[in-house]
Amino acid sequence: MTHAPRAGVTCQTCHRGATRPPLPLDVELTRAAEAGGGAAAVARYRELRRDHEADGQYDFRLLAVGSAAMRLAESGRMDDALTIARLAKEENPRIADASALIGDLLLRKGDRASAAAAFRDALALDPQNGMARRGLKQAEEAPPPTVTPRN
Repeated sequence: MTHAPRAGVTCQTCHRGATRPPLPLDVELTRAAEAGGGAAAVARYRELRRDHEADGQYDFRLLAVGSAAMRLAESGRMDDALTIARLAKEENPRIADASALIGDLLLRKGDRASAAAAFRDALALDPQNGMARRGLKQAEEAPPPTVTPRN
């Protein structure tokens, strides 16, 4: 009986050819936006996609890009978040959640009309999209009246 040598498992086995695991895409994009704004994050996305689309080191799906947009929104960088969300829509034009993400960010920013349009776009792609349905309802609701203090 002869024994064939076992194939060894190395770091490169799991890291898809890289000696060290890359940062997740949402972290890469968030860091790029924090350093240079939304345009820098879009440039980083395009660079990573160009260099690594085929090797599987990064997850270029909507969830990863959307996570970066939400991280930035939560840290108050709404314009950068919208830039990344628009990139997500550009890369995923037929996925309703990409439009709903833009709607959500616009609603948070206070732009109800543009948010409603984004939610309608999402519903045109997927009439059952819960995020878009709830968001459209919220965007179309009358804003609460402002109360001016009396002197």
